[in-house]
Amino acid sequence: MKNLVFIIVLIVVSSCAVSKKAVYSPAGAWEYMVIGTPNGDASGIMTLTKTEGGLEGTFDSPQYGKSNMDNLVFNAETKEMTCDFYLSGIDLLLKGTFEGDTFEGNIDAGQNGAFPMTANRKISN
Repeated sequence: MKNLVFIIVLIVVSSCAVSKKAVYSPAGAWEYMVIGTPNGDASGIMTLTKTEGGLEGTFDSPQYGKSNMDNLVFNAETKEMTCDFYLSGIDLLLKGTFEGDTFEGNIDAGQNGAFPMTANRKISN
């Protein structure tokens, strides 16, 4: 009887370990669109790369140039991301949420306003 109980406990414990949820990662190249900026809609590529400490990222815009994402924080549980970056002489704050291969958020440009941003993942890392 003790052997049967031990086997049942072993099966339950091992099945719990197997059912561990995969952790979402937004790493990859994302084609983005920012709607309604003073200079019109802006598009480009947002690249997120896995590092030992989490994520690093860049924004690349044909209109405004390239910028590193600073203070990048990604919460894998809620799939929310925030970061600061600097483009075209303006400090910007991005906040948004990932859902699979899509991203929706807002870019706060301070006194210049806030603008909705969407993105679609093109390449996973």
